[in-house]
Amino acid sequence: MFLLQYKKGKNNPLYYIITIFLVPIGYILFQLPLTGYLTYAVNKYDDVTASALTEFESNPDFTLFHLDKNIGLILMIIMFLGVWFALIFGLKVLHKRSFFSIITPKTKINWNKIFFAFGIFLALSLLYDGISFLLHPDSYTLHFEIKNFLPLLLIGLFILPIQTTAEELFFRGYIMQGVVAWLKEPWIALLLTSLFFGIVHGQNPEIQEYGIAPMMVYYIGAGVLLGLITIFDNSLELAIGIHAAINFYAAVISSYSGAVLQTDTILKSGQMNPWIANFVLFLAFGVFMYICSKKYNWPPINQLFQKLEKSSLENIEI
Repeated sequence: MFLLQYKKGKNNPLYYIITIFLVPIGYILFQLPLTGYLTYAVNKYDDVTASALTEFESNPDFTLFHLDKNIGLILMIIMFLGVWFALIFGLKVLHKRSFFSIITPKTKINWNKIFFAFGIFLALSLLYDGISFLLHPDSYTLHFEIKNFLPLLLIGLFILPIQTTAEELFFRGYIMQGVVAWLKEPWIALLLTSLFFGIVHGQNPEIQEYGIAPMMVYYIGAGVLLGLITIFDNSLELAIGIHAAINFYAAVISSYSGAVLQTDTILKSGQMNPWIANFVLFLAFGVFMYICSKKYNWPPINQLFQKLEKSSLENIEI
């Protein structure tokens, strides 16, 4: 069982504390290339002042610093390599267990699940924007330059998953298994990791643009749904594919005002309605879970939710 993979290694509380401490340290260290360039730009360009650094936090537009948006996106993604290295160190050196144990209880990753989840969520996102475009065509503008789009497409497909997978590995993998290791309560593990996921995203510019209430519902809600799918499917693979699709779509296909990813997407829209975004998110997850229940022969919903009961963890061999 996925939640019980912690049993394959050592679970001294100190190991969890050290690893969780190393994750932001790694993130900060791998942020140095971006920080270094922004500081360089402030000193080099007359039209870039120190106040631009503060503005960048709410409007992460790299053109303010005379930096190509695609290069800037790569620098943002590189930061998440620090998360990967911290988790690898914690799992291999401290916990003495396989890195794959926070992805699947099986011996190898099911790539088909990742690609399936990516494709379905990408299709659902395209369907929503297609309907929205038909209803409100004036709210969209087309922005397509092949010289910028092709590099962005490659970044979205092959580099952006570094960021999305790192978040899944940390929250739905390492942290959720760790909470279960000590509290033996799947419900608490699901809710705590989802709350933590929301808090970490609390610095995103969408919070300032659209308000803390709707955006926390979005982030925490997404965390709960990704966690449920991980528990129901007994692996992290579907969540990895979903998260990659959501961020790929936002970085390459369609973006909106105030988004954390300021890239040259094909479509751009003005202000989004955060409550409609929440409704669409929950609807998309509902459709996806229904499809998965048929494709992967998930048991009835009442049996699925039994996986969140403490009794479900008793006497299970891994």
